[in-house]
Amino acid sequence: MDNILNFPDRKRIQDEAASWLVKLDSGPLDRDDADAFRVWLDAGAEHRNAVIRLARLWDNMDILAELSDLFPLPHKETADSINSRRLFPSPLVPVTAVLAVLVLALGLVMQQYPAGLEGDVKGGRQAKSVYHTSIGEQADIHLPDGSDTKLNTDSFLEVAFSRKQRNIRLVKGEAHFKVAHDTSRPFIVHAGSGIIRAVGTAFSVRLKGDDVEVMVTEGRVDIVPAIAARLNTFVDVDDITPDKHRTTIKAGQDAEYGRDSVHRVQTVNPETIKRKTSWQHGMLTFKGETLARVIEEISRYSTTKIIISDPKIRDLRIGGYFRVGEIDALLATLEKSFAINVVRVNDNLIYLNGTRVIQAEAD
Repeated sequence: MDNILNFPDRKRIQDEAASWLVKLDSGPLDRDDADAFRVWLDAGAEHRNAVIRLARLWDNMDILAELSDLFPLPHKETADSINSRRLFPSPLVPVTAVLAVLVLALGLVMQQYPAGLEGDVKGGRQAKSVYHTSIGEQADIHLPDGSDTKLNTDSFLEVAFSRKQRNIRLVKGEAHFKVAHDTSRPFIVHAGSGIIRAVGTAFSVRLKGDDVEVMVTEGRVDIVPAIAARLNTFVDVDDITPDKHRTTIKAGQDAEYGRDSVHRVQTVNPETIKRKTSWQHGMLTFKGETLARVIEEISRYSTTKIIISDPKIRDLRIGGYFRVGEIDALLATLEKSFAINVVRVNDNLIYLNGTRVIQAEAD
């Protein structure tokens, strides 16, 4: 057919955009990388837009300087004149103009978020560290204060400590924090549209669309959703009236919050906690979840797309232990124990249907 449209791989483009910003944050690009960056941006408007979208989450002056050096504006302009206008990219705009928009977007982010994330070390800005995992990767991070972080698959984390507080921004994915005790500097995680505050504890944070899930395994944490956190500006939770805005959850509890409120707080048993944290040990554990839920979870760790083509099997209950990233083991279990027909189209696409289940019932 002549009317088939090829849509861009948004997931891949977003990951590549994140990788370029990580490189820029690490230091000046060499000539080859700068040329490669120009080529990547020229590949399509979706590339440029992905960089701009991710840049809105970024507030690092080093990146601004690097972009300005690589792609200077056609006229010398002051920061005030640049930040006073809003520009929007077009597929026909040259790369240098698009990057001028990127510089503007970054400047606007700097205006929206106070300097609390950067720190106030002797009158200067404190350097920010960035950590990123690709699909299927996990990372163990030892932070300068003695805290430890486990970063799950396809995640993005920013860290910036000051003398007053320890700031973390979970931009994407999931992380577990084991926080070193320091009452003089609260540990604040900015996730979604709210903040989570701890002093010395252990907890996990996962971004789930517009919502954020928090589970505490040691100590307790305070959650302040965006409406209480003054529309997502960087504030210390101590500035919020505790009885009105703050939700405290303790070890053995998890919660979920969105833009305006904490939706849910519940106590979970030790077995559930162990199951939900098994990813930290390289395992995924299921105990009666639906097939749809299992496929959604296992797909976070692989670039292979698995589609349930038969709605009759979506609610099948699945249990078992699987090593992270080992999709073949899961598929073998589905075929052997649940009589699900696994159709491997290619290395990147698999369909699941209930043909064998129907046949088994007929027999």
